[in-house]
Amino acid sequence: MISYREFELQCLRTKDQNLSKHDCILNWTLGLVGEVNEIFEIVLNFEYKENIIMNLVKEIGDTLWYLTMFNYELGFAPESEQVLNPNYYNDYNFRINYMASLQINVGKIAELIKHYTMHRENINFLDLLNLTKETLENLFYLSKQYRIPLHLCAELNVQKLNHRFSLNNEVSFKEVNQVDRRLKDNDFKETKIYKDLKTKILKTK
Repeated sequence: MISYREFELQCLRTKDQNLSKHDCILNWTLGLVGEVNEIFEIVLNFEYKENIIMNLVKEIGDTLWYLTMFNYELGFAPESEQVLNPNYYNDYNFRINYMASLQINVGKIAELIKHYTMHRENINFLDLLNLTKETLENLFYLSKQYRIPLHLCAELNVQKLNHRFSLNNEVSFKEVNQVDRRLKDNDFKETKIYKDLKTKILKTK
């Protein structure tokens, strides 16, 4: 089972090293907002169908990628390496709307970063740290709500990006144009790695 640190190291292999810290923070924030909206569009009319489940897994994994990169850029780290473990959090409450909580927290993060990067205002990093922790917890419980283990979302994301960017032990990020990216992502769905992970994910239903 992949740990948070292992996932973080894999995420860093797909980071564009030419981006400044300022650009990274903006990129990861915009990415978070966009991916959470993608999740919302899926859960709004969710059905337990194979393609919908796998789309949700993809978007949760993408959101986790942006959140992990955001945390790394600001020097944040979770309290435990095991936060992706299905048994790590145990306070699930069916009365809580975790989708709404996720959207609210990411909105608050975006607002803080807007003032920090655009208006050069001081930022309370403790508040920001707490928001990222709550966002990770929201993501965990949201995936749990749909019976999707978060660590499998992370593993699928890693394998998808490894395939997209043709990564190996010696090579890290290289630019891939939009057309090639889509082709590679479609090709990935035909690989044994994808099919094996898909089987694991669907077995949890």
